[in-house]
Amino acid sequence: MRLVLGAVAISLYACTAEVTTVSLAGTYAMDSDQIADTLMLFADGRYARSFVPANAPPATDTGAWFLSRDGRTVGLRRFPKRRAFGHDYMFDTTGGRVFTEPASLALTIEHSLTRRTLLVWNPLLGWEYRRVK
Repeated sequence: MRLVLGAVAISLYACTAEVTTVSLAGTYAMDSDQIADTLMLFADGRYARSFVPANAPPATDTGAWFLSRDGRTVGLRRFPKRRAFGHDYMFDTTGGRVFTEPASLALTIEHSLTRRTLLVWNPLLGWEYRRVK
């Protein structure tokens, strides 16, 4: 059984196309019950993000993105911290902080079993941007 699974894994890895900024360009979405988060990567190195929380006004963020040298990570520059739990303020019980400080964010490039591109932010919380067809 292990031999079969290993052969399948190797064949899937071998069939993976080279990751480039052009192949990654597109729209990705992360949905939850309370937040709609859409990330658009443009081939020229720009990104735009639409962040729509359930009980607050929507926000649009823009900045630059890049592909790491090894082709395994997407880096976002000047990415505002809008998700308190996923950033530095997860234990802030006062609720008084504004989560808009820009920072750098690294997203791991993965693929689903159906070969859809995923940009994974926090796997423990299930935060991943899924490519929209």
